[in-house]
Amino acid sequence: MRNIQSTQKVDFIEVSEDTSGERISNELLKLLPEMGLDLNLMRSQCYDGAGNMTGHLKGVGPRIQRIYPKALHFWCTAHQLNRCIVAAANIPCVRNMMGTADK
Repeated sequence: MRNIQSTQKVDFIEVSEDTSGERISNELLKLLPEMGLDLNLMRSQCYDGAGNMTGHLKGVGPRIQRIYPKALHFWCTAHQLNRCIVAAANIPCVRNMMGTADK
Protein backbone atom coordinates (compact mmCIF):
# COMPACT_ATOMS: atom_id res chain seq x y z
CA MET A 1 0.00 0.00 0.00
CA ARG A 2 1.31 3.44 -0.90
CA ASN A 3 1.76 6.08 1.73
CA ILE A 4 0.25 9.26 0.32
CA GLN A 5 1.03 12.50 2.07
CA SER A 6 0.02 16.00 1.18
CA THR A 7 1.46 19.11 2.73
CA GLN A 8 -1.32 21.24 1.28
CA LYS A 9 -4.30 22.33 3.33
CA VAL A 10 -7.88 22.36 2.19
CA ASP A 11 -8.59 25.42 0.10
CA PHE A 12 -11.57 27.46 -1.05
CA ILE A 13 -12.50 27.96 -4.68
CA GLU A 14 -14.23 31.19 -5.76
CA VAL A 15 -17.16 30.20 -7.97
CA SER A 16 -19.79 32.77 -7.03
CA GLU A 17 -19.91 34.13 -10.59
CA ASP A 18 -20.55 30.69 -12.11
CA THR A 19 -21.83 27.84 -9.95
CA SER A 20 -22.50 25.46 -12.82
CA GLY A 21 -21.50 21.82 -12.54
CA GLU A 22 -19.02 22.36 -15.36
CA ARG A 23 -17.24 25.23 -13.62
CA ILE A 24 -17.10 23.59 -10.20
CA SER A 25 -15.92 20.23 -11.56
CA ASN A 26 -13.23 21.92 -13.67
CA GLU A 27 -12.00 23.88 -10.64
CA LEU A 28 -11.93 20.74 -8.46
CA LEU A 29 -10.11 18.72 -11.12
CA LYS A 30 -7.51 21.48 -11.31
CA LEU A 31 -7.13 22.06 -7.55
CA LEU A 32 -6.97 18.50 -6.21
CA PRO A 33 -3.82 17.47 -8.16
CA GLU A 34 -2.20 20.76 -7.08
CA MET A 35 -2.78 19.54 -3.51
CA GLY A 36 -0.84 16.37 -4.30
CA LEU A 37 -3.87 14.10 -4.66
CA ASP A 38 -3.86 11.36 -7.29
CA LEU A 39 -7.33 11.49 -8.86
CA ASN A 40 -6.88 7.97 -10.23
CA LEU A 41 -7.19 6.77 -6.63
CA MET A 42 -10.49 8.59 -6.03
CA ARG A 43 -13.24 6.14 -5.08
CA SER A 44 -16.12 8.35 -3.99
CA GLN A 45 -17.51 11.87 -3.96
CA CYS A 46 -20.17 13.33 -1.69
CA TYR A 47 -22.37 16.34 -2.43
CA ASP A 48 -25.66 17.84 -1.37
CA GLY A 49 -28.72 17.28 -3.55
CA ALA A 50 -28.41 20.48 -5.60
CA GLY A 51 -28.76 19.94 -9.34
CA ASN A 52 -25.40 21.50 -10.14
CA MET A 53 -23.74 18.99 -7.82
CA THR A 54 -25.59 15.71 -8.44
CA GLY A 55 -27.65 16.27 -11.61
CA HIS A 56 -27.24 13.13 -13.70
CA LEU A 57 -26.13 14.96 -16.86
CA LYS A 58 -24.49 18.22 -15.82
CA GLY A 59 -23.73 17.79 -12.11
CA VAL A 60 -20.24 17.83 -10.62
CA GLY A 61 -20.44 14.22 -9.44
CA PRO A 62 -21.42 12.67 -12.78
CA ARG A 63 -18.94 14.88 -14.69
CA ILE A 64 -16.05 13.73 -12.52
CA GLN A 65 -17.25 10.12 -12.59
CA ARG A 66 -17.21 10.13 -16.40
CA ILE A 67 -13.48 10.93 -16.21
CA TYR A 68 -12.76 8.77 -13.15
CA PRO A 69 -15.33 5.92 -13.26
CA LYS A 70 -14.34 4.50 -9.87
CA ALA A 71 -15.18 7.82 -8.16
CA LEU A 72 -18.82 7.05 -7.37
CA HIS A 73 -20.87 10.06 -6.32
CA PHE A 74 -23.25 10.00 -3.38
CA TRP A 75 -25.71 12.33 -1.77
CA CYS A 76 -24.38 13.59 1.57
CA THR A 77 -25.62 11.28 4.33
CA ALA A 78 -25.92 14.21 6.74
CA HIS A 79 -28.52 15.74 4.43
CA GLN A 80 -30.31 12.39 4.17
CA LEU A 81 -30.37 12.02 7.96
CA ASN A 82 -31.82 15.51 8.36
CA ARG A 83 -34.58 14.74 5.87
CA CYS A 84 -35.36 11.40 7.55
CA ILE A 85 -35.65 13.09 10.94
CA VAL A 86 -37.96 15.76 9.54
CA ALA A 87 -40.12 13.18 7.78
CA ALA A 88 -40.29 10.91 10.83
CA ALA A 89 -40.77 13.57 13.49
CA ASN A 90 -44.26 13.99 14.86
CA ILE A 91 -43.20 16.78 17.20
CA PRO A 92 -43.72 20.21 15.58
CA CYS A 93 -40.72 21.84 17.31
CA VAL A 94 -38.38 19.11 15.94
CA ARG A 95 -39.78 19.55 12.42
CA ASN A 96 -39.44 23.33 12.68
CA MET A 97 -35.88 23.17 14.00
CA MET A 98 -34.77 20.73 11.29
CA GLY A 99 -36.53 22.79 8.61
CA THR A 100 -34.65 25.88 9.80
CA ALA A 101 -31.31 24.06 10.00
CA ASP A 102 -31.77 22.59 6.50
CA LYS A 103 -31.89 26.04 4.86
